[in-house]
Amino acid sequence: MGAQGNFSQLIYAEVNDIRQSYGLQPLQWNASVANVARQHSRNMADNNFFSHADPQGNTALERLLNAGVPFNLVAENLALNDNAPDPVSVAIKGWLDSPGHRRNMLRAEVTDTGVGVVRQGEEYFFTQLFIRRP
Repeated sequence: MGAQGNFSQLIYAEVNDIRQSYGLQPLQWNASVANVARQHSRNMADNNFFSHADPQGNTALERLLNAGVPFNLVAENLALNDNAPDPVSVAIKGWLDSPGHRRNMLRAEVTDTGVGVVRQGEEYFFTQLFIRRP
């Protein structure tokens, strides 16, 4: 799986721990959602951008639709850190410190998540998608 795959699982576990500490249900890992997240992280790393929209203007909504993933609700958290000794903790702390990202992590309505982490040189690109299954 590699370090990036392990980082994805660490994000998943830590976000679920945070959710449970707030009395929320844990999220289910969704491999299809994780694949879309990983592709977005790879795209950001390969094409030197950091945005919810790719250079073609596609957001998480379009990326999930194009991948044929069924969902009723979608939210996305991104993080980028450079040469951090513990990239996962830096990403989680950044999300918790940001009201919008924190809200995504703690949305009671979401049921599934997938995380994609890509390392490019000393940079780590994180994408976490949250969906509600239909």
